[in-house]
Amino acid sequence: MPKQAYEKIEYLDDPETPDNTGWWIVYYNPDGTSYDAVGPYEGEQEATKIQQVAAASRTFAAR
Repeated sequence: MPKQAYEKIEYLDDPETPDNTGWWIVYYNPDGTSYDAVGPYEGEQEATKIQQVAAASRTFAAR
């Protein structure tokens, strides 16, 4: 069974670019390499909420 692409919420700390520090939704290919990220969000809870809304939108669009 082939692996599937996935996403997860991660805290990324970027000392060189403080505006990029925060919670991100990171998208991964089946092989584990990241291909996109959306953020940063103020907190993990906000990122989770955005992720859930996006997942619901994809489910609705697939109908």
